[in-house]
Amino acid sequence: SQDLCRLGVIDEIVPEPPGGAHWDYEAACGMLEKRIRHHTGVLKRTSTGNLLKKRYSKFRKMGVYSDG
Repeated sequence: SQDLCRLGVIDEIVPEPPGGAHWDYEAACGMLEKRIRHHTGVLKRTSTGNLLKKRYSKFRKMGVYSDG
């Protein structure tokens, strides 16, 4: 997950509650909901043109391979 974040393929790594999501579903869902609401708010405030540019850039990164 850190590699995907570093490469810009994902926006954020959502942490799990102590012990893992399988031990505390409600806490895991709460953490995920908080981050989804945050990112949805950011998207709503971003112009369509900027969204398209960012999306294009993100998908281009997914198709790039570097050997170094």
